[in-house]
Amino acid sequence: MVAVASELVTNAVVHGRGPVQLHLEVADADVLVRVDDTNPVIPSQRVPAEDEEFGRGLAIVAALSTTWWVDSGPAGKTTCASVPLAKPVSPTS
Repeated sequence: MVAVASELVTNAVVHGRGPVQLHLEVADADVLVRVDDTNPVIPSQRVPAEDEEFGRGLAIVAALSTTWWVDSGPAGKTTCASVPLAKPVSPTS
């Protein structure tokens, strides 16, 4: 969940406009990660060149999330991801 939140906040800071807000909500067996910024442009997942430094953030979000989506309007956008909660490890006897 931390990696997903970090990628979404980084994208909002680098490509969006401030202020940037992070919201986390536990719902059933998932954590809903929401990041708001004031740039209405919707991000898109892309395939970077092998030697390219940037462009993997949304691929990381997609790999670690059950689903991700963007809600956009005139005041900006909210990028969301649903991340499964880690199952607690039970001690072995």
